[in-house]
Amino acid sequence: MAYIIADLVFAVDLVLNFFTTVIDEETDEEIVDRKLIACEYLTSWFSVDFLSIVPFETIMELFVGH
Repeated sequence: MAYIIADLVFAVDLVLNFFTTVIDEETDEEIVDRKLIACEYLTSWFSVDFLSIVPFETIMELFVGH
């Protein structure tokens, strides 16, 4: 049960990262355009965040059958 709660917290974090502004390192300006924020996130930490919420335990149970 605890891993489900942790997965939910990470999933909420993943969604919120699509709406969190970022600072452009070259110009030091805040980026507020959602499309640019999404592109920045998808090319940086998205894959790590996505892998953190994949329910590997459930997937293994489907294949192993325990």
